[in-house]
Amino acid sequence: MIRPLLIAISIGALAIGAPRPPCYCIPPTVPDSLKTARVVFLGEVTEIIEPKIGGENLPQIDRAYTIKFKVHKTWKGLPSDATDLAVLWETNCYECPELPQLNETYLIYGNPLPNNKTLSFVGWCNRTVLFLHRSNGNDPHLDMKELDIITKRAK
Repeated sequence: MIRPLLIAISIGALAIGAPRPPCYCIPPTVPDSLKTARVVFLGEVTEIIEPKIGGENLPQIDRAYTIKFKVHKTWKGLPSDATDLAVLWETNCYECPELPQLNETYLIYGNPLPNNKTLSFVGWCNRTVLFLHRSNGNDPHLDMKELDIITKRAK
């Protein structure tokens, strides 16, 4: 009787103590996000284009949604008079931001797409956030104030 109980306790202790991959993301700071992003802007969703084809083994450019934005304000990667921009948006990864809806406004941190000199994407563990809401602990209003301070200091 004691032996099966000791075996069960040992197995339980091993399962609890076994290292596990993190199941959440701590978004990078605003300065780090600004540094790694290709584009940072505030924009309104004007069009949502479905992925060309599905499948996890396909290139990002083929499996992501293309989201077109009307740009309201820019901090990095776009001229101040830019009016429109398309960004790839991943939805098939853990903790990817939810797919936006038409007419929603987002603070976008678009990361560089590997092996591509122009496209940006929003994916896992990114500070991108719906403008009217806090998400993942990110407050878009505080982010924008910090972006203003950082980018004015850099000019």
